[in-house]
Amino acid sequence: MSLLPKSLLAFGLLLASVLVLSGTALVANNSELQTLIRNCEAQNGKDCTELGRMYFSSSGIGVQQDLEKAAEYSAKGCELQNGLACGILGSLYYNGRGVSKNVAKAAEYYTKGCDLQDTFACEGLEWFYIGQGVDKDYARTVKLLTKSCGLKDGSACEALGALYYNGRGVTQDYAKAAEYSAKGCELQNGLACGILGSLYYNGRGVSKNVAKAAEYYTKGCDLQDTFACGGLEWFYIGQGFDKDYARTVKLLTKSCGRKDGLACRGLGEIYANSYGVPQDYAKAAEYYARGCDLQDGYACWLLGTLYYNGQGVTQDYARATEYYTKGCELQNEFACEGLERSYSGNQDVTNVAQKYKQACDLNVAASCIDLASLYERGQGVEQNDAKAAEYYAKGTELMTPEERQKFFSERLEQNKANHTQQHEQIQQMQDEIETLRSFSLEIESNRNILQIQGNTN
Repeated sequence: MSLLPKSLLAFGLLLASVLVLSGTALVANNSELQTLIRNCEAQNGKDCTELGRMYFSSSGIGVQQDLEKAAEYSAKGCELQNGLACGILGSLYYNGRGVSKNVAKAAEYYTKGCDLQDTFACEGLEWFYIGQGVDKDYARTVKLLTKSCGLKDGSACEALGALYYNGRGVTQDYAKAAEYSAKGCELQNGLACGILGSLYYNGRGVSKNVAKAAEYYTKGCDLQDTFACGGLEWFYIGQGFDKDYARTVKLLTKSCGRKDGLACRGLGEIYANSYGVPQDYAKAAEYYARGCDLQDGYACWLLGTLYYNGQGVTQDYARATEYYTKGCELQNEFACEGLERSYSGNQDVTNVAQKYKQACDLNVAASCIDLASLYERGQGVEQNDAKAAEYYAKGTELMTPEERQKFFSERLEQNKANHTQQHEQIQQMQDEIETLRSFSLEIESNRNILQIQGNTN
């Protein structure tokens, strides 16, 4: 399972919470506001930063939101060596709020803030070096994350754990993944607890320990992390504890309500397969639809299949194709295969060629190969060897090495069979020609004999 550091994914949404939760509380009266302004003018960097936070906030506490003033006071705070002010200013430049968007300046201020030991600024810089603002530089990212983790930033510890878990930019090291995930979990990062639970469950980097896995999954789920809740759901469906479907449904419903597409799909599978509940395809379709709306490709495939088979919904091949298409776009291989199946039964060859083209554009290997075959034979499209070669090339590039080897082996056998068949047909033609030739010679011989006999008489 690939785990992209959640701290990096959510970075663009962090600023509002940082403004409210970091440092002192926002002021609520004009007297305190004037005191902050005077202190800022007197070169108090902390109060300049506080003003920047206040003017950035849209909560209506103290002052009305004014992003230009937020940038102005954050710039003063940054000049006065306040790391958080530099981080806020970096965010404003990155998003073009209150100032003209300038990625280079954003990186400059994030760097300065991180050098001043501010975790928010370091996270902004991590976002850059994982490829969101500049070319990927994982070595730089690891260095920054290590620094932030040392500053007791739980999300940075979690991100380090995820990088080592996936081997992204570093040598995969489950022991280090466990080490940093444990730090993140201690710092109340739910995803870190979930990753640690997964490592204990699978015995990766640590000795396999189902009880500890359950402990960390539970802690992560209590911290509202959907990945950790998913691990706990896995337990209660019978993978770690005795089956407890009521508990599973409760956990899945909680996660689905928090817009976790995987959990919504899990609920659908419970109703579709009657796991501890009466089978109900209509409910399954409802939850699959939620999962699909939340960008779970597998849920889209399952929903498409229900429409294809008419289970819990009115049979509708067009809707099936719609959901197969969405699932395929979300990189679900089963949805792509479903899309291929929905096209292959179509008898309108011209329409099939168009559909294969659409699926091929979505990187469905089988559809590229089928489209190449149509161009090769001139069925539904004008015969075009160059197009055939183009789509055969794309289709094989999309295959795994095993699939590619199988494809070429089958093509070789097919060519051998075609060659054998052609050879047999040529031999048969030659035999027929020889038979006709012999028959013709026999007729000619008989004609000559009759002519000689006539002359004799």
